[in-house]
This record gives sequence, C-alpha cells and structure tokens, in this order.
Amino acid sequence: MTKNELIELMQSIFKEYNTKYFGDKIPTTGFCLFHKQRTLGTYFTNEHKIGLTDYYINAMSRHDVEEIMAHEMVHAYLHVTNNEDTGAHYYHGPRFYAMAEKVNRLSNGYLHISRCTALSCGTEPRKRNTDKVVLLVCKDYSERYCVGRIAETKVKQFTNGWLSKWFKDVEAYVATDGSKFGHLVKSQSRFNYKWYTKDEVETDVMPYVIQLR
Repeated sequence: MTKNELIELMQSIFKEYNTKYFGDKIPTTGFCLFHKQRTLGTYFTNEHKIGLTDYYINAMSRHDVEEIMAHEMVHAYLHVTNNEDTGAHYYHGPRFYAMAEKVNRLSNGYLHISRCTALSCGTEPRKRNTDKVVLLVCKDYSERYCVGRIAETKVKQFTNGWLSKWFKDVEAYVATDGSKFGHLVKSQSRFNYKWYTKDEVETDVMPYVIQLR
C-alpha cells in the first residue's frame, strides 16, 4: 500500500474501533507516519496523535495495522480518561493490560494486544475461536440458579448426572442469535459460573436462549 493509503486505513480503523471498543470516548486524533524499524506504533500524548511506522509498508497486512492501531488506541483511551498507569510501569502497567484484555475479549479473539505488538508481515490473522458454546442453567435445592458457559463438546459430562449432588435441575441452552452469550449482564468478566435469582434468569437469560435438544 502507499503512504496515503496507510493513513486512510488508520483513519478508518480509528473510527470503527473507537465506536466498537472504546465507546467513542477517544476524541479524533491526528495521524502520522515515521520510518523506524523497531517501533511499530506510538501514541504522542502531547499532540494527541497516533503514528505508525512505514518501514514495513510493503509487508504489512490490514490485520497488522488493526492490531497496532488497537494497541495505540488503548494508550490514547487511558490518557484521555486520566486512567494511565503510574511509576515504572507507566506505559504498560496493570491498567494497560486490563484494557487491552477487554478489547481482546470484545474482538472475540481477533485482536491480540499485548505489551509489544508483533508484526505478522502480511500473514492472515489467527483464527477466531469457533467452538460452539452453550449455557448451563443449574437450579439447586434452595431454588437458586447457577449459570455458566461451556463448550458444546462438554455438555454430556456436565449433564450426565454427577451434578445432581448439588443441583436438582440442569439444562443446556444455545443462544438465539448464535453468539457466545457475551451480551449477558454478568458475563463481562471471564464468565465463570455466577449465581442468579429466578427473576434474573427469566429477564437476562431466557429471552436469548433456546433449549439444547
């Protein structure tokens, strides 16, 4: 791609990702290119500007640009929301990792933001996790509900009777929209098993699922 095409791609990705992953909270930035071999991207805090290297311009895939932009947008988001890390880990501390992990999760595995963004040099992005996911809704003997996600391949081992020691009813469901239940209120932080009330199950779960047969 040309330098102008790279700048246009940066602008397009920024607009899309700002809405998709950052709630449109990053004010429109400036965009620039620099010619460095060991630095792929930089967020310039004083100028509120994102820069990418053009050193690998003939080898970079769209996915390369997406991951570098996402990395620098995490920096921009933390800066404009006054939530940057402090001290020796100012650039890539726990707050950076927490936000990067959130974006990775929201992208369903398409993005892999880390401390150092790797360059795939034109290769395709890693495959997304395509395992089918089902939701187990387990009712215990106190009429409480335990809800969690598992791979469809593991349904039998969870519903073959051994859970009856703790639960009197165990049902498996699939999402009506084919998703992996990321929309559920209590699933935003690594959906381990969570306790729900009967009303929460009826409001937050049942409208979005179909029982697995």
